[in-house]
Amino acid sequence: MEEMKKEERASFFTRGCAYCVDFLVIYFFISLISLMIPTSQRYDELINERDELIASLEVNGSISVDNYVKEMSEINYDISKELIAINAVNVALTFVYYGVCAYLTGGRTVGKYVMHIRVKSQNGELTWKQMLLRPLLINSVLANFIVLILLFLMKSNK
Repeated sequence: MEEMKKEERASFFTRGCAYCVDFLVIYFFISLISLMIPTSQRYDELINERDELIASLEVNGSISVDNYVKEMSEINYDISKELIAINAVNVALTFVYYGVCAYLTGGRTVGKYVMHIRVKSQNGELTWKQMLLRPLLINSVLANFIVLILLFLMKSNK
């Protein structure tokens, strides 16, 4: 009878390196896809408004801090609304990469493959539920999805 080989847990450093590789891979794809999604003229106007507001506080102090904070929060809200499509792509791609792709490759992402590690269940077999739940919690996909929904549903304080 063959002796079962006990596998070691990956070190924090190894997991961190795998995560960094995965981050670069996902960042590359998100950036590539984001370049294909056009921004509106309103987005450009908001960026200019934000820059002018920053300059008004930094250069001549012509605005009070309270007004600055109020106006900046309104501008940032509007910018977030303009970027909702790009952020939705980010959430979806992160879920697919860390969940679906990892499940289909037996618990590996590109970073895990490079570092020769994989995700395993305590009983050895990964279930699709486990692999799809992981990115929701570990990679903040659920939190980002909730933020997108709230951003879409809620109104500004204007």
